[in-house]
Amino acid sequence: MKRLVTAALAVLVAASCARAKPAESDGTPVDVSVAEVVSLDIAELVKGYGSLSFQDKADVTAREEGQLVRLLAKEGDEVRRGQLMAVLENKRLEIAEESARNAVDQAQAARQLALARKQEGEFAAEARVLQLERSGMELEQAKAALAEGRRVQDELEILHQAGGLSEEEIIAGRIKVLNLEEKAHLLAKDLAIREVGLRDEDLAAAGYSGFTSDQERRMALIGLCTASLCAELMAAQARLSSATTDLKAVRLSLSELELRSPIDGVVGAVYVSPGECVKPDTAVFTVMDVDSLHAVIQVDEVEAAGLEEGCGAELFVDATGGVFKGSIKSIAPIADARSGSVTVKVALRDKPAGLKPGLFVRVTIHTGRGRTALIAPDACLLGERDGEASVFVVAGGRVYERTVRLGESLPEGRELVSGVSRGDVLVSGPGRWLKEGDHVSIAEES
Repeated sequence: MKRLVTAALAVLVAASCARAKPAESDGTPVDVSVAEVVSLDIAELVKGYGSLSFQDKADVTAREEGQLVRLLAKEGDEVRRGQLMAVLENKRLEIAEESARNAVDQAQAARQLALARKQEGEFAAEARVLQLERSGMELEQAKAALAEGRRVQDELEILHQAGGLSEEEIIAGRIKVLNLEEKAHLLAKDLAIREVGLRDEDLAAAGYSGFTSDQERRMALIGLCTASLCAELMAAQARLSSATTDLKAVRLSLSELELRSPIDGVVGAVYVSPGECVKPDTAVFTVMDVDSLHAVIQVDEVEAAGLEEGCGAELFVDATGGVFKGSIKSIAPIADARSGSVTVKVALRDKPAGLKPGLFVRVTIHTGRGRTALIAPDACLLGERDGEASVFVVAGGRVYERTVRLGESLPEGRELVSGVSRGDVLVSGPGRWLKEGDHVSIAEES
């Protein structure tokens, strides 16, 4: 684990640049340079490396077969959602569109014809209904005339019996009544013929009933007369609807020969060249969402245990020489058993230009935790071995040898995990001639 020293104190307090020299035989104190053990606040950092990647991508796929005739985007181009990227050509679909257009035109003409026939049929039906009503009125008039003729004839018969009329006159009256009866009978027959298909039972069978006025009944009769023409019009409308749907389907297929970007992003790959034949479901482009750009790095499983989503990070991209801010987006729940590492995704806070997927990136993650360490210069250490070393502590004009356990190497010096305390004064650059209990004096600065 790498750590960054966030607060540093001066760690070397040198009284003299001169090296320590052996004690004189007369017991004169030896001049030594010294340094003080200081404490530093150290923030824990986790480092890893990997590459830039993207969260979202979309393949631009051909839905119809066609020959690529126009290529309007290349790798690295920025595209917007809906932007035209390529055009395919399919002669079969072009011919199918023309045929479908002709079918629509024919269906529209057939519908117009059926509509005209229905309108003519409505006029004819209305005239028939009016003629039927006229026939009914004529029959009623004939019946009334017959009734009146019979009444008059009855009176004449009485008068004839009384001798008031001659035989010829009474016979003429009787013939007149017979003529009225014949006329009424003929009108009744004519009305019955005209009513065929328009009787009350015919209306009921067709679903017409419950009339509240003569006008409602008249409209029902017109509807009954034009039922077949209405059916023809509905069939023509259905054929027109079907032809229109077929034309829409062909035009939809033609529109799919225009390949457009489904998202905003950057063209990551182009798989087809102009002139090539593209089959359905063939990817022509891959568009990457640059707003989802992030770093994918590997972190030691031990260090990953202390990471959390949202931890701040710095990303160093060698290709651009830039340093970018970011934060942990996700941490894989499972470690790689072979490498002992965990995949961590770090999202970029900003979306700087020039960054592309695949670029190598080094990431430093700030865990938000820290500790206090004791630090001394490397020059104070003697005989470093197996993570331990000796130091000479100056106290009361004498030196005392102590064994210390070593920690990390930092820019400010070496971490001393145990064996000394903050504020202890250590001999800097001790020689092997220095022994426990020797008299020393701190050399003054020159």
